[in-house]
Amino acid sequence: MENKTEKYEKFEIEWVSMHSVGPCGHGIELHYDDGEHRLRVGFIDSYRWYHDRKGHCRVLVLSPDSQEWGELASLLDTILSDLRASVYEVLREIRLNGYIKGRILARANA
Repeated sequence: MENKTEKYEKFEIEWVSMHSVGPCGHGIELHYDDGEHRLRVGFIDSYRWYHDRKGHCRVLVLSPDSQEWGELASLLDTILSDLRASVYEVLREIRLNGYIKGRILARANA
């Protein structure tokens, strides 16, 4: 996933590709979790989007060329697609915890 900014409903999402996502502060951690593997693949930074219900939202995403993918590299396209859909759902439905899309698990950090 490349660095870019996009409009989604009332939000302006800034996607930031990182070689490692973490440690994370206040926001929503997004993990790929299939019961055998657990990998932090994204992070919705802060809760400003939550309080405002609109505006800028910064999302850190594990870079496709990160060594952290390891055995999961073959699932990269599916995981990143599910991650993007999960971010949209978190913003739209205010889902802060639990499985969102596919094997993407959200965990709120406060």
